[in-house]
Amino acid sequence: MKSLVAMLLMLPGTAVLAAAQQSLVEVTNPTTPRDDAKPNSDQVPEAYAISGQFERIVVLRFKRQTDLLAGIEKTVKEQKIRNAVFLSGIGSVRNYHVPQSSAPGPVAPPKLELAIRLLETRLFFGDEIPVEFTITNRGRREYEYSDRHYDRSGRMEEYALWATDASGRRVPDPRAKMLVVEMGGLAGLGRLAPGASFRRTVALNRWALISGPGRFTVMGRYRTELGEPIEAGPVTVEVRPRSQADLDALVDQLAARLRRAPDAETHGQVAQKLMFTHSPRILPILIESMYRPHGGFWEGEALVYYLAHVPERERKAAVLRVATQRGLASNMQFVLASLGVTAAEIQPVIERSLELANRAAWAHGALAAQIYGHDRFTARLVALASDPTSGAQHQAMSALALNRNDEAIRTLKGLLAGPDAQSRRLAEEAIRTAYVYRGAAHGRPLHPDDFDRSLQQPAPSR
Repeated sequence: MKSLVAMLLMLPGTAVLAAAQQSLVEVTNPTTPRDDAKPNSDQVPEAYAISGQFERIVVLRFKRQTDLLAGIEKTVKEQKIRNAVFLSGIGSVRNYHVPQSSAPGPVAPPKLELAIRLLETRLFFGDEIPVEFTITNRGRREYEYSDRHYDRSGRMEEYALWATDASGRRVPDPRAKMLVVEMGGLAGLGRLAPGASFRRTVALNRWALISGPGRFTVMGRYRTELGEPIEAGPVTVEVRPRSQADLDALVDQLAARLRRAPDAETHGQVAQKLMFTHSPRILPILIESMYRPHGGFWEGEALVYYLAHVPERERKAAVLRVATQRGLASNMQFVLASLGVTAAEIQPVIERSLELANRAAWAHGALAAQIYGHDRFTARLVALASDPTSGAQHQAMSALALNRNDEAIRTLKGLLAGPDAQSRRLAEEAIRTAYVYRGAAHGRPLHPDDFDRSLQQPAPSR
């Protein structure tokens, strides 16, 4: 999540009403313990309704890593807001800080201790290897932390593991070549009292590519809320050999469970166990799974990072073969891009995705067309952009704006002037984005004289 959006409702009776020639005085009536102790009055009904009116709605949007409190204070001052309530907030917490007390005297930092242990002792090659983190507060004051169990990036970087084999060589991290990105997720504020502990379980396989049996030495690291690392270990894990027949049986069992997964959480858990098997047989299973309702993320993770022992050209060819027949599925464009797909290789896949009878792939095809722009996609993109019910309208508009041709310009201008407010808004957003940020788009850029100059810059603050 790259931004957080909050809505404020402006209450009447603020400075904005001065234009109506009203004179307003705010009166504060402080309460006392005696007032608070009074019983409920019989003159007041148990429930009653009061009609009111909101002056305006203000949407605040913050980019990633913005200090929310400072951002809210700045915007409230700029907008001259005196009284308001938060209507809703959408986003995710990546990190937080706790304001420090201004009271005199030094405040001792929290003193934390980390311990790690294996939750399973009888492990075979291809198994998930769960490691439990125990964080204990050995200090004299409470420790506050981000209480979460997942990160949208697929890995919580504050709970890290690494391993060495019997010869002392570091076991490769599957994500060693991936840019470390923390995307946040639902989290609460955890409070750890002195002497108390909390635990998290992390699969060693997420941090170490166990490609065969052997004895491994494991270390762990917890990153505190202040960014300080605390290490623990070593612990030793013995991964026993597994016969090829038993490994094949495990893969078949997990594949069957993946097909029956009733929800996204179960699907993700089983997909991870499947990728930990390190078996080349999971390649077609993962590709097929990408077309299921909960497929996409973990299959992409496995195809790109966990099947590195399968040559890249073989993985790419397998994905292209299926995608050319069925169109793109969720996260498949990322997989192909990571495996070095060329524009010429993916163009037939995009065409198949945009076909009239292939509705499930329309949005994925239009997204890919934004990067690999080509005039051969224009007719179908125009149809999708012109249909608010297509489920791919916004993606198609953006694809048209990122590969300029006369038909694309006519379509976008028609949508800007059309009767549908939502279509007008989406077209305006697509045009602005195409002018301001083209990203990795291969298509032809818009000309300065294609659209009004007001659409060639970021949207103004409202």
